[in-house]
Amino acid sequence: MSMDMSNKLKLEGNELFGQKNFESALLKYTKAINLDKTNPVLYSNRAATYLNLNVWQRAIDDCDTGLKLIESEGNAALGPVEVKLLCRKAIGLRNSGRLEEALGCIKDALVIEPANKTLKKELHIVMQNGNLSKDNVDGGTKPHLVTVDIHEVDEIPKDFFSPNPDGEKISSEISNEGTLSTIELRKQNYTATTRMTKSHKQNHTGTEYPSRPSVQFLSALRLQPESKIQSYYKYVLSVDPRQYGDIYKVTGLDPEFLNFFLDACIYALQNDKLQYKNSILSLLLLFASLPRFSLTSMFADSSKVERLKLLFRNKLDQDFCRFWK
Repeated sequence: MSMDMSNKLKLEGNELFGQKNFESALLKYTKAINLDKTNPVLYSNRAATYLNLNVWQRAIDDCDTGLKLIESEGNAALGPVEVKLLCRKAIGLRNSGRLEEALGCIKDALVIEPANKTLKKELHIVMQNGNLSKDNVDGGTKPHLVTVDIHEVDEIPKDFFSPNPDGEKISSEISNEGTLSTIELRKQNYTATTRMTKSHKQNHTGTEYPSRPSVQFLSALRLQPESKIQSYYKYVLSVDPRQYGDIYKVTGLDPEFLNFFLDACIYALQNDKLQYKNSILSLLLLFASLPRFSLTSMFADSSKVERLKLLFRNKLDQDFCRFWK
């Protein structure tokens, strides 16, 4: 029964996706996954939706989960789904500045479908976006990143596998829906983070600040070492709101950065750094006005939100919900 309902939700999500109603499609696919965590097609569909919403890391995570499920199943009929997962992961990686990893995904997919035109197009885009020699990838010129729309949504293969008897085991192994471990995430983001900070100026503590932050830089702040994290908390609270407006006015706020920003607010208020009060209030109002904030806020850590409600009441005599729309 749950799998029938999951398939129904998937079809509803596909229809919404076709209408480019990506926020609603995302909710349908997520509900479908909650009912059936063993179907890689669902993760592929949701990854495509995340790509259209420019939520790169969550798209990558879903692709990793789908690929893990396919590897566990070992069903040749899932080859087309595997190709789409690899291609979508490559697009997410490319837009995160991780070109070498994106190239690796494309090469793996081309082994399965060497004549695939979509893969060849993505390969061309990756190669155009930067010289992929080791010297340039590790420290060269930052490539111009291009978003590629994903219009095609997967369909379940005709001979799609029956429910996996070991499904409970697989589900428990990916209970976080494929989220990479901290060590894996640090490893995968190392190249992009290194490249993004090459041209940053340093303060007297050695902490690197960009003169104008990029989406990639802000998303990678969560990977900074503990010794520098407080400096970056202060930094994100000091950036000119107009810069944030320019960065996120089209795509909307990145969920990874939003959670880092909430951490920065908690740090400032817990430590009575009330010089950041006006900045916190104005930035929250700005972020709430950005496109798709109602969707982005769904990915905020609920414990952080609850903590800020208490801090706003005790430290600022303010209602946090008035700013968290």
